[in-house]
Amino acid sequence: MIDTLNMTVRHSGYNPFEVMRYANQIKDGIYTANGGRFAVGSIDNYKIYSDKNGVRLSGSIAKYARGENVSTPTRKDIAEGLQRLSDTLHLDVGGGVVNRVDIASTLNTINTPSFYLDGLTSYNSAGGTKRDDETLYFFNPSKILCFYNKAAEMSQKGLDLPKAARGRNLLRYEMRLIKNIHQQLGLGSLRVADLTKQDIWEKQVNLWAREYKQVVKVGTKAISEATTHKQLLSALLCDLLTNYAPPDYISDVQRITKETMSRKERYRANKAISEICSLNCDERYIELDFRIEQTRAAAVA
Repeated sequence: MIDTLNMTVRHSGYNPFEVMRYANQIKDGIYTANGGRFAVGSIDNYKIYSDKNGVRLSGSIAKYARGENVSTPTRKDIAEGLQRLSDTLHLDVGGGVVNRVDIASTLNTINTPSFYLDGLTSYNSAGGTKRDDETLYFFNPSKILCFYNKAAEMSQKGLDLPKAARGRNLLRYEMRLIKNIHQQLGLGSLRVADLTKQDIWEKQVNLWAREYKQVVKVGTKAISEATTHKQLLSALLCDLLTNYAPPDYISDVQRITKETMSRKERYRANKAISEICSLNCDERYIELDFRIEQTRAAAVA
């Protein structure tokens, strides 16, 4: 699920300029302000920047590991990509600080991506929204949610899609964590190597799915539209179940009711839950909800 991964490996016990021995397209320079030296190079799709403070790496670890970032990489793919990057540069990148990490997947949808973008209306963000026919961005100070047509993006860059993805509708959903990353994942600290640990991998994937749920979609019954207490409670429950319930919450509830309710009462309870959930009734997002959950479940399995 990880695509872009930018990191800094601080200067401690090694010469930051040594990595340039293994890089391509090297350029040296001098800082105007303090006269310090810096060097810029690359390895495959990764940009490398060295100065006296350490080494900064910017690029797509998915593309580095798999040769493309259209399909969804596994935890093993990312771990192997990081190991190869460390081996190639003779530098332990796993000890680096995470500056940015994108959790992303390309969803194979029934319709073209633009069909879904129109109805994604708002997000709990302080930074606003940017959209056009093929892309949609929701901004806040710590993260960016991005939805776009992956096939169109590849075409604009003059890149070929992998054979398995050709002729498909490819909606890309990315959650770009750009600030206070460890806090967003509920962690006290975070290093690059931590990203591929099972528990932290699950935190990233679950946050990716949970933030999608925070996006308000056309067809969702707004609490502000309720005119009776019954409508208010139904809209409130719909909001809680759709946007805030943990993964598999309804399935867990239904499993528990089998042990506590009679068949008649269980039927009535399940019918009420279905009616509440149907308030979010736009078929586009019933499909998209399924794709997101399907991807989340596969990634943490």
